[in-house]
Amino acid sequence: MQHRRFLLALILANGLTLGQAAGPALGVAIANGAFRVDGSTVSSNATLFGGATIETDAASSRLQLNSGARIELAPGSLAKVFDDHLTLESGLGELASKDYRIEARTLRIEADGPYSVARVKIEGAKSVSVAAVTGSVRVFNEIGLLVANVKPGMALAFEPQAASPTTSERTGCLMRSKDEAAKFVLIDQVANVTVELRGQGLAEQVGNQVKITGNAFRSAVPVAGASQVIQVSTIELVTAGGCGSLVMGGGAGSGSGTPKTTAASAGISNGAKIGIAVAVAGGAAVGVVAATHGSKSR
Repeated sequence: MQHRRFLLALILANGLTLGQAAGPALGVAIANGAFRVDGSTVSSNATLFGGATIETDAASSRLQLNSGARIELAPGSLAKVFDDHLTLESGLGELASKDYRIEARTLRIEADGPYSVARVKIEGAKSVSVAAVTGSVRVFNEIGLLVANVKPGMALAFEPQAASPTTSERTGCLMRSKDEAAKFVLIDQVANVTVELRGQGLAEQVGNQVKITGNAFRSAVPVAGASQVIQVSTIELVTAGGCGSLVMGGGAGSGSGTPKTTAASAGISNGAKIGIAVAVAGGAAVGVVAATHGSKSR
């Protein structure tokens, strides 16, 4: 009798440990075919728990979370799902949720509104492509500094650098703040981000395209419309003039700094770096399944 009680207690203890380890279900994964969850092959659908690894093969898979977040994984993708984010390790994922994010390498990608759709793809050994299918998409580095605002219908390619995450290198138009003339801002038209600049030699470059390097102040409060403050260590003239019609846009705290101008874009940016290089990657016109049908990027 005592032996049976011991066995029963052991079974109950093991069951409780397994239940605690799994935690509550986050949602379900659905696919028109087979896929793998934590290495085990499943068909059609599976319940997802925190930290689960999902690997798609020939079919795409939709992750529908209890929070309302929806993520599409293209064929040949590998990801881990958590309650507030999905870590994309290979392949392509598409996010439709304002209160969820995709993490890819050192980037954090968020939809900027309830109707925004972000498409994230691991490219090669280093790069990450981020497209705004609808609405705008925000991209942050690993410490939460804004790297880029991706405009609707556009895509940017990001490549993490070896520099400190607070190291900043950007190229854009240097202007005076519209609210505080004694302060200066840089409008990076490629990354669609405005930052406040502090340091020497800024007044002489107002109205010019410049390349700056410096360090971002995480705790400093920037002027209205700027996403962060950068203490400039070097400044280099790229193009004299050309920024005369450019005015600073975006509301306080938005960090968008949307330029209102007919001036030509700065093209591929040498900067837009906060430990990350950014370049124009092209359009975002194809669907998540069609984009990678028959391919496998692992």
